[in-house]
Amino acid sequence: MLIQDRIASLDDATAHRVLATFARAQANPAEATLTPELRQALREFATGPEVAAVPAGDGDLARAALLLLADDPQQQPILTALIEGPAPTKFGVLETTAVVTAVLLVLQTHVRFERDKDGRWLLKIEKKPTDNSLLKILVQKLLSFSPTK
Repeated sequence: MLIQDRIASLDDATAHRVLATFARAQANPAEATLTPELRQALREFATGPEVAAVPAGDGDLARAALLLLADDPQQQPILTALIEGPAPTKFGVLETTAVVTAVLLVLQTHVRFERDKDGRWLLKIEKKPTDNSLLKILVQKLLSFSPTK
């Protein structure tokens, strides 16, 4: 089974666990807060006819982030190990901010967030994914994110 198919079939809790574990293992992201300005820059980045208006839950958002990570062959063995590995004996529910922070970290594996001379956020694609739609899908899901309880 392809890693992308395995990610798509993950339940919400497993998707959260894998994304959170991956994010904790990374260096601190430069920008980890979804500010109104950053949200606007993401909105401008993701404009197009394929923009989804359907609210995304935290499981949808986590799976979209994992699918973007899986597009990088170097990340696939790590994701496979996290998916196949045992779940921690104690794993608390992820806070909404933790999901958003993890997604912003994943985005930063492909996009650099920087400010222009006027202080507005700009997004620059540094590492183009094989499938650019994965990047836009993740941004769209982040923008339509509606936390589930």
